[in-house]
Amino acid sequence: MARFVNASNEIDVLQYLRDAPQSRNHLGHEHILGILDHFRASGPNGTHNVLVLVGPSLDELRSGNDVGEEFVWKQSSLRITSKEVALGIAYLHELGVAHSGMVLLSHKLLL
Repeated sequence: MARFVNASNEIDVLQYLRDAPQSRNHLGHEHILGILDHFRASGPNGTHNVLVLVGPSLDELRSGNDVGEEFVWKQSSLRITSKEVALGIAYLHELGVAHSGMVLLSHKLLL
């Protein structure tokens, strides 16, 4: 996995996770976004990678949870979500992928 370490490796890592033979047997597999495809798009702000991912839509995640502009977690789903995040991270670690950027969770959730 060390060969993927560079400034912009998201596509490589997502393809590695998708293609890893042991990935379908781990409980955390279903809690990681899957990549279907990717392409480059050019526009007024430059050329960017576009990722086509499998996962819930923002509307599905936010359904019934809006309070003004702030996203609010339902108390009843905090335990389930925390368990799913832990399973996903365990899956990443088993495949040799280190993850960072959990800042949003640590600031928004009091468990």
